[in-house]
Amino acid sequence: MNLDTIDIKRQGIYKKFPSFEFYIQSLDNSNDQIFLDLLDKYIKEGNFQHNSEFGTFDYNIFYAFNGLGSYLQRFKYKSLEDYQTKNIFNENYFFQAISYLYWQTRFELYQLSKSIELFKNQAGVNVQLNTTFFLKNKVSDLGTYLQFGMLEEAKFLTNKYLDFINSSVPLKIFNDEGDLYHRRTQYFLLRLLNDYWFKRDIKFPACAFDEPLFNQLIKNWDTENITLLEHLLLCLCDRHTHQTKFDTATKFFDISDFTFSYLPFEIHTILRLRTEKGLENPILSHVIMTTPLGKIYPNKNPYMDDLLLQILKRARLEYPDFANELFTKEVAYAENIKLYTNKKYWQFWKK
Repeated sequence: MNLDTIDIKRQGIYKKFPSFEFYIQSLDNSNDQIFLDLLDKYIKEGNFQHNSEFGTFDYNIFYAFNGLGSYLQRFKYKSLEDYQTKNIFNENYFFQAISYLYWQTRFELYQLSKSIELFKNQAGVNVQLNTTFFLKNKVSDLGTYLQFGMLEEAKFLTNKYLDFINSSVPLKIFNDEGDLYHRRTQYFLLRLLNDYWFKRDIKFPACAFDEPLFNQLIKNWDTENITLLEHLLLCLCDRHTHQTKFDTATKFFDISDFTFSYLPFEIHTILRLRTEKGLENPILSHVIMTTPLGKIYPNKNPYMDDLLLQILKRARLEYPDFANELFTKEVAYAENIKLYTNKKYWQFWKK
């Protein structure tokens, strides 16, 4: 197949697409120190009562994983702030952030699975699925894991998300699934990863198949025709910028989560899978591909530090079967990490 046989043209970059500098500033969460302080207290003391302006609440493992989200946002911002001010991108900060994100998501999945099980076992009882799962960010995260070579982590989550789409539970698990929200980019990712890893029969909605560009990429993502692939990927880059808009009451966009504006997760996914197959990748000259977030990085070993380890251990005090794979004799590194009590190196802003 060549360019003459496909009728897919470039859109160009969306004229209101934000600058990279504005994007970096939007990630600044320096006002969330209270959440980090509460997490530090939890690590030292365990569950405690906290008095806030909204009343008293019990700070527990659920709040701890939310607090971990504040840490990961700081790491993302730090890596990009250094790039902006010193022209140095510390990929390790970003890798640490998405490793925190992975375990935050794993705990959310664990709790969601418990809710689904409860729902199935109590037919006729009104059980509310307590989920904050959205295709627009959870599935998009898969491409960021793949950007840093976290293949096993992405594979694990992909399989779970495919389960959700095929779920027999008569409640939506993803809040924005289906043809109403038409998250076409995210469905494309799931189609591609399903074909690559599982080849399962998945009941995707109609909108998963009505974008010609995505259908061409499903057919040609592993082509050896670099000219064809470059064109399709540049079209995909353009589309990414045009989809970078906030949802409204009547219109929905694939990149409505602004944190993905300069994270071309759909392109990362294709490039990583091609790399795994030993295929050549084209060099893409595009605004979303020329920043440090546009690159794919060498595969990395699973990340762990003492902060994350202590949170996981506290979670297992309440839920002993959570994260079992980290605490088996075959994968003993989680139990052998030295706990740093004097120097909290994850708190880089306090050095």
